[in-house]
Amino acid sequence: MNVSFVSLGCDKNRVNTEQMMALCLQAGITVQEDCPGSDVVVINTCGFIDSAKSEAIDTILSAAQLKDAGEIQKILVTGCLSQRYQADILEELPEIDGIMGTGCFGDIVPALEQVMNRANMGVSRSWYYGFDLDRQLPDAADPVAEAIRRMAQDGGLMENGVLGVESLAENRGDFYGSYGSLFFLGILLSVGFSLAAVLIIYYKQISEGYEDQARFDIMQKVGMTRRDIRSSINSQLLLVFFLPLLLAGLHLAFAFPFVHKLLLLFNLWNTRLLVGTTAASFLAFAVLYTLVYRITSNAYYHIVSGGGER
Repeated sequence: MNVSFVSLGCDKNRVNTEQMMALCLQAGITVQEDCPGSDVVVINTCGFIDSAKSEAIDTILSAAQLKDAGEIQKILVTGCLSQRYQADILEELPEIDGIMGTGCFGDIVPALEQVMNRANMGVSRSWYYGFDLDRQLPDAADPVAEAIRRMAQDGGLMENGVLGVESLAENRGDFYGSYGSLFFLGILLSVGFSLAAVLIIYYKQISEGYEDQARFDIMQKVGMTRRDIRSSINSQLLLVFFLPLLLAGLHLAFAFPFVHKLLLLFNLWNTRLLVGTTAASFLAFAVLYTLVYRITSNAYYHIVSGGGER
């Protein structure tokens, strides 16, 4: 049997997917990377937010197209979405051959066998109960979820089944922990490369200022005013500083669709937020370039007008 897995949502889903893959490998099932050619495609879904639900449904529909084309045989849906909306999914998406809840990941091997041996394995025996609290919990720390887990363990509720407890606060903490480091790294690299670029331009122009000092001195003697010197310097530096910024803007405009698709792999679907942060980042770089441009212009003018020594 050849099986492929599609993991959607948070890092917890990825861990659960890797656990199911390990169980399959232990059972002698071949796990392949690409969906086409698989006997069964296992889609581990997330259903906490609307964008995650839409992503899960789109992925299921894409798998259904592969099934209709004969590239795969069966579709098995697991995870949060199947846990919460089991009956609705089976009714609205008849292409699905089996559903497992969040507490049944350890049964992946028998579930795959049932999917392959039966036309439709139906709904796994699981129940879901959700509730909201009247207060905000700190991220990555949910005492209510921990208390439920302890009571289930101490009360023997896990002896004849599996009890899974999920918390929005814990998932939010996992999200910040996973992507916060990437965010910090992005800021660090952006600031480092930006400062390196503008400082290279600055010191290059300063060295040229010392080289042009004698030429501007001669031009002053033949009638060039300080105002003319300032105008000449500004026009020269304006091209040096803002032509790269203009080209960077064009490059960003062309690269934006690719960046957007790349972020979709990390389940970041807020296009409006992406556009806003991209525009704000470009504006910040423009302000930095403008500031260094003014500093360089004043230093260059000070050198060529006779105020700087070699």
